Amino acid sequence: MSGITSICKGANTVLSASSTTVTNPVFKWYTDASLATTPIYTGTSFNTGALSASTTYYVTVSGDNKCENLPNTAKAITVTVNEFATSADITVANTQICSGSTAMLVASSLTVTQPVFTWYNDPSLTSVAFVGPIFTINNLTATTTYYVTVKGSNRCENSAADAKAVVVTINPLATPTDIIVNGGTAACAGGSATLTASSPSVTNPVFTWYSDAALTNITFIGSTFTTPIINITTTYYVTVKGDNKCENAAGNGKAVVITVTPVANATDVVANDATICAGSSAALVATTTTVTNPIFTWYRDAALTSV
Repeated sequence: MSGITSICKGANTVLSASSTTVTNPVFKWYTDASLATTPIYTGTSFNTGALSASTTYYVTVSGDNKCENLPNTAKAITVTVNEFATSADITVANTQICSGSTAMLVASSLTVTQPVFTWYNDPSLTSVAFVGPIFTINNLTATTTYYVTVKGSNRCENSAADAKAVVVTINPLATPTDIIVNGGTAACAGGSATLTASSPSVTNPVFTWYSDAALTNITFIGSTFTTPIINITTTYYVTVKGDNKCENAAGNGKAVVITVTPVANATDVVANDATICAGSSAALVATTTTVTNPIFTWYRDAALTSV
């Protein structure tokens, strides 16, 4: 016997019989082992026609030197009909990446034996992108949908209408407009400032604070950043990333300038000593030529603890 004995649902196969022991053999094909029904075909090669379920055929032979097989002694040949795989037979997840980066898609199946996965670029399954369970895509710059099918020893490959669609979403880079920073941006020399970042446009945002515009030196990760002690005006750069945005590109973080004002000293204050009689009062006048919009505070002690 020869011929393909494993086919897809709705397909047909041709089975061929031969004999090395029967002279001028005549083959008859039955659907029952008891051979009680009329043969469905007589001849060497039998076309099953379209099959929708696994079917067993029984073939007998007779010839010049042999009579036809008795019931239940015919040669049995089973044609196994496999169902088409469906999208439910494939496990694979959508993914999100940044523009220009690499995506890795991994397919598996709990229902298909010895699965072979094929990835297509189009829903009609005419353009094969890759064959295998792990599909790596490099340098994607736009959101792209791929279509994966599976076939194996117990399933035929999905039809185009039932392939599994997998979406690789390309998230845009965040920009400074995605970040709002609140907090003090002025500090006295030797002090610090606390800055709080938020985003109206990034889902589940993660903020990273840098000390350089090239975004190479991380200072802090988190929404609320308290600077270290600073003595000169300093610029920090904050970025954001989240479920729908990738982190700002280098040179495109949000710049936050902390303006540091020097601490006044005795030379900034002009005031004259006064001599008065016991029990009388004196008017002390302070001026400055170096401080803009000055506010003077008078203390009773040099430690400046008693106003």
